Amino acid sequence: MKALLLKDLYNLKSYLRVLAVMAVFYLIFGLTSRNSTMFSSIIMMFAVMLPVSLFSYDDYAKWDAYCLSLPVSRRQVVTARYLLALLALAVCGLLSAAVMVVQQRLQPDVESEGGWYALGMIASVAVLYLAVALPLCYKLGVEKGRFLLMALIAVPFVGFLLLSQLGIDPPSEEQMLFWMGAVLPVMAVALLIFSYLLSVYFYQRKEF
Repeated sequence: MKALLLKDLYNLKSYLRVLAVMAVFYLIFGLTSRNSTMFSSIIMMFAVMLPVSLFSYDDYAKWDAYCLSLPVSRRQVVTARYLLALLALAVCGLLSAAVMVVQQRLQPDVESEGGWYALGMIASVAVLYLAVALPLCYKLGVEKGRFLLMALIAVPFVGFLLLSQLGIDPPSEEQMLFWMGAVLPVMAVALLIFSYLLSVYFYQRKEF
C-alpha cells in the first residue's frame, strides 16, 4: 500500500510544483481581496483533480497491466487511490484553515464565522465530486470521466438558474446553514463510502 502511494506521489511531483505556484497566486489574491474563500475553493478543486489526473499517467504508462502482475490485489490499488485523494483533501483543508486564521489575524474586521461555514461546505462539495469522479474514471476511463465531472460542476448553477426562472425562492440563511453544517457532510461521507465500494466493483471486473 505504501509503495502504491509513493508511486502516485512521484508521478505528481512536477504537477505539484505547478499547483504550488498557482496556489501561492490565489493565496495572495485572496488575502488582498479580503476573501480567503476563493483560495479554499481553488485548492479544493486542485485536490479533486489530483487523483483524477493520475489515471492519465497510469493509462500512458500501461501501469494497471503491470501492477496487477505484482503481489497486490485490485482492492489495494483502489484503496491507495482513495487514500491519496483523502490525503490531498486533508492537506488542502488544513491549508485553507491556516489561511483563514492568518486572515483573521491580519484583517480582524473581516467577518469570519461565515468563512468557516463556507470552508465546511467547500470541503463537503469536494468530497461529493470526488466520490462521483473516481467511479466514473474506473468505469469509463479518465477522458470520459473528466468530461462528465466538468459537466457535473455546472449542475448547481443550472439548478439555481432553474429555481429563479420558476419563481421559487432560494433557501433561507437558516436552511443553508443547516445543510452546510449537518446534511451535506453526512451525505458526502456516505457517498464516498458507496463510491469506494463501487470503484472496487468496477476495477475487479475490468480487463487490461
